[in-house]
Amino acid sequence: EMMMQTTAVRNWSYVHKMRAVTQDLAGRISKEFSDVHGFDPVIFLRMLDQMTDIVQERINEHRLKTVEFLRQKNYVRMMDAYEAHFPVSKMSPENRRKLWEMFRKDLKQLGAMFLMHSDYFLENLFTFDMDTLAGLCDHQITAEKLKEIFSEITYNFGDLVAHDAEHFILGNPVHNKPFIWISDRAVFSSLWSVMTHLSIGLLEDFCAKNDKLRKKYNEVRGIYLEDEIASLFKSTFPMASIFSGSKWKGKDDKEYENDLLVIIDKFALVVEAKAGQVSPPAKRGAPDRLSKTFKELIEEPSDQALRFIEYLQENPKELSLKVKKGPNNRVNAEPLKYFIPLGVTLSHLGMTGSNLKQLIKAGVTTKPIEGLITSVSLTDLQIVFDLLPLAAEKVHYLQRRRELEASIEYAGDELDLLAWYLDDGFNLGPNE
Repeated sequence: EMMMQTTAVRNWSYVHKMRAVTQDLAGRISKEFSDVHGFDPVIFLRMLDQMTDIVQERINEHRLKTVEFLRQKNYVRMMDAYEAHFPVSKMSPENRRKLWEMFRKDLKQLGAMFLMHSDYFLENLFTFDMDTLAGLCDHQITAEKLKEIFSEITYNFGDLVAHDAEHFILGNPVHNKPFIWISDRAVFSSLWSVMTHLSIGLLEDFCAKNDKLRKKYNEVRGIYLEDEIASLFKSTFPMASIFSGSKWKGKDDKEYENDLLVIIDKFALVVEAKAGQVSPPAKRGAPDRLSKTFKELIEEPSDQALRFIEYLQENPKELSLKVKKGPNNRVNAEPLKYFIPLGVTLSHLGMTGSNLKQLIKAGVTTKPIEGLITSVSLTDLQIVFDLLPLAAEKVHYLQRRRELEASIEYAGDELDLLAWYLDDGFNLGPNE
């Protein structure tokens, strides 16, 4: 069952949000990346986005061409339209009559044949040569350099013959190399509907080829997530008191740090950010790697948030908390009555991240449900905040979200839960 759930750990969010996340991350490592690989990742990613848009335009144009010949009312006009819109030889009147009689003078059958024949030209919709791609980059990446880059993310026919087919569904190798060489200077892909979601994986694979760059990228992921969370909460709750990076000492005399504290009247949102990645084995449901991944992305922020809440509850007074740089955070914990812990990840965990009881049942974590906090990906949280207009609704959603997770069993990801909330506000009625 856990392996079935992790099949959802693929795409993070809507196309425009994925493009923003991927290009923002690439922009923060652009110099280091360029020094290692010899090209700007932002330019390359924008080129992939342009390719996706162009393919969509080509598909729409192809569809309009098929509509044009299918709408004709007699076979002569249908053949005229087909020959006008597709690169085929013109037929003589005699051959046209023979073809018309071959299909029993049935216009629908003739149209169906032309529709199938038009599929011969679909390959061209999904194919790009290196010179065209260089033009999309304004030649900031040369055609020869692009050929070198695509050699890292493109298969030749037959390359996967020896690959373990059992991994194709849960660990598809095409996600890491979504292109096929169809000539020495042209690539083909049929994955344009998910190319935006694969782009971040391509970026990370390039980063992983160099230890220094990989470390820099992992560092940037953490900083980016914390910055985005802080910006999101500041724009969403302009009336709140918001504190980042508060340091405090626990009962064990160790120093701990809270990523973000958001105080709204008597409510305190205690937010912890985790930017770790979900490895391919974890996506396939491998027990050891899955357990390690969720320990990092769910258990650790749970411990941190609940520990800080306990500290605030035991110290209901004016607190002066150290930060890495700048003046201390002065937090008045006295009026706080309600505490809502929240873990925010950069990677999307699919249904597994929003079904903590399933993790417990599967033995991925030994913690009780009370010891785990709600975990939401950054892009899902942005959608939740976008669709709930009032600050009170957002706070209520997060509060009820945690209550439901502890008290009932359900199956669904964060957007399923949001749809439920929009429908009836998580109101279970007499069943609660």
